Parts: sequence; C-alpha cells; structure tokens
Amino acid sequence: MGFHHVALATHDAAVTHRFYTEVMGFHLVKVVASPTPPGPDGKSSGFSKHFFYATDESPNGETGMMAFWELHDPAIGSDFPVDVNRSHGLPVWVNHCAFAATTEQQEAVRARMTAEGIAPLMELDHDWCHSLYYLD
Repeated sequence: MGFHHVALATHDAAVTHRFYTEVMGFHLVKVVASPTPPGPDGKSSGFSKHFFYATDESPNGETGMMAFWELHDPAIGSDFPVDVNRSHGLPVWVNHCAFAATTEQQEAVRARMTAEGIAPLMELDHDWCHSLYYLD
C-alpha cells in the first residue's frame, strides 16, 4: 500500500509554498480550511489550513503528496517546534522524507537549491539509493 500524504506543521505557509513549488517543483493540488479537530472538551478552539502538494506529475495528486498545516488555534499556540529532529535532539538525517527522482530531476532541484543559497549538509550513499540531506 502506498502512502497518500505526509503532513507536517509550518510556521510560514507562504515560504513553505514558495519552496515546494519553485525549488522542489511540486504543484499545489488542494487547500482545505476547516476548524481544528476538537479537544478533550469536544470543542474546536481554532481553525487550520491544510495544503497538499503533488510530488510527481500526477495532475490530481492522488498519492504521494506532501501536506502542510497552517494552524490558528489558541489551544495549540504558535510556539510549537516544526523541526522534528532538532526538537528531539537528533541529527538532521534521522527523520526525513526522501523523494524518488531521475538524475535530471535531481540535477534540476540541486541547481534551484544552489541558486537559493541552499547547500546540502551531507550526502550519503546507501548502496541502493543516494541521499542529499538539507537542513531546511
């Protein structure tokens, strides 16, 4: 069974959108705005926007999407960590998302990252795949 999407929180939806569309080359498929799920009292105390990006050429993004939460909920607050590794005291390479890409796609993304001043922190050859690790 393939995954439908992976969702992460963001503090800045505009910066996240720009990065995943302009640098990574993904396309926005859907935005869902709704109340946040109810807390222990059964009530929602805020709202959220959930942005879905197709990670491949699928026009509808049926599978393999990245999603981001923009949260507006006083019960959650705004000072939550969004870097799962740093917040748990782990190195950048532990928790990560890896995208399948052709050599040409990898070179194009690397060129766009370089143009943005983003350099890989580490490259790792796993013997059956190759990973580039970026901090942000």
